[in-house]
Order: sequence, then C-alpha cells, then structure tokens
Amino acid sequence: MDCIFCGRDPYHYEDVGVCSVAVAVNCCETMCALVQGDKKAKQILRLRQRGTPRSVSRANKIWYDGFYEGPIADKEQRKYWANVASTA
Repeated sequence: MDCIFCGRDPYHYEDVGVCSVAVAVNCCETMCALVQGDKKAKQILRLRQRGTPRSVSRANKIWYDGFYEGPIADKEQRKYWANVASTA
C-alpha cells in the first residue's frame, strides 16, 4: 500500500521471526495526522478522492498551507498526483 499523500510505503516493519509486521506509521506528517484522526487531513483526503481538478487543487492548497514543510512537489510527486487524479 502506498501513502495517498506522498506515494511512499507509510509503515515501519519489524521482523518477528516468521514475517515482517507493520508496527508504526512512519511516513509524511499528513499521513500521521490522518491516522490520528485530524480533521484537516480527512478533508484533504476527501477532496483528493473526488478527483476533479478543482477539488485536487483545493486539497493541495490546504496541504501546502497546513502540513507540507518541504520544497514544492518534485517531478515524481506531480506525476503521481496527475495519475491519481486521472484514475479517480
């Protein structure tokens, strides 16, 4: 499963002898907030799942204003979100 916000695997896995088990969310700040039940993160998720260009743009604005602490999305992230918006 990939993170719906940054496209990476959101979990930290520990080896328990037989297999690896997901033990913690170790991803972007937005995914951690979503798991904790943050209202802004839920709103961003809801808007991105609609898939319309307007709702995705609004979700990105909320994300950049409230959570994102790095440079503007790099080429790989823009490609990821373009694919998500086109398949929704």
